[in-house]
Amino acid sequence: MRCYYHNVAELKKNPDGLFQHGWFKYGYKKLWIEYTGIIEIGIDVDQVYVNGPDENNFIYVYVPNARIINVSADSNSMSKPISDTGIFTEITTDDQNQAFSQAQKDMEKEANNDITILNSAKNNAKKLIEQYIINVGKQVGKEYKVKWLNKPKNTQGDILK
Repeated sequence: MRCYYHNVAELKKNPDGLFQHGWFKYGYKKLWIEYTGIIEIGIDVDQVYVNGPDENNFIYVYVPNARIINVSADSNSMSKPISDTGIFTEITTDDQNQAFSQAQKDMEKEANNDITILNSAKNNAKKLIEQYIINVGKQVGKEYKVKWLNKPKNTQGDILK
């Protein structure tokens, strides 16, 4: 699942020492860049467990919680940087990179704490898995039903710890 965020990369550095007061504000930097951040959320398919079918055509499926798979930005959405500096002070490429990197980390942290989005991604994965199982059943002349597990089962049907 992809989620799009309106994101802001911001840098703010106040002038140093004696330059904190007055007109020149040597060392003062302020930067603002707006862009669309993209978070991709999904499940680790290596952790999906499928058991069955049993005698009643139930297939037991465990799906792990969703997690952040990728964090990126839409490069076409980057606004022109808005900046302000004191005298003899410039905003470097390194400053811009640090601001962007911090904005990306903050966006990822926000997404990791958004239980609604993480649950939506897990539920989407479960729907896709269920549709696949039902369609495979139809192809082999069976009517499979899916039962969701909170913990995976091993091949003997015991719930794994």
